[in-house]
Amino acid sequence: MKSQLQKLIAKGQAAGGLSASAIAIIILVITVAIGATVVANVRDTQTVNTTAYNVTTKGLDSLKTYSDFFSTIVIIVIFAVIIGLLAFFSFRGRSEGGM
Repeated sequence: MKSQLQKLIAKGQAAGGLSASAIAIIILVITVAIGATVVANVRDTQTVNTTAYNVTTKGLDSLKTYSDFFSTIVIIVIFAVIIGLLAFFSFRGRSEGGM
């Protein structure tokens, strides 16, 4: 009896999630960039050393810290894609009688 993953691989649907990962990362980067722009614009309208100015400055610092993890997130997604492709071709080769 075939597993669910083997059925998806046989249909060629297992690799379809790879483009979804790339799109998700792009959306994440765009969202953080737009958020940083909005927070920076709000901060620029505030008086220096007021509570609102300090809060928006901390918000910008937080967004910068979050964006520092993008390279780690991208590396993890690349490894997931590689593992997915290896599994895809490994199971596909077995289902076609190879290996």
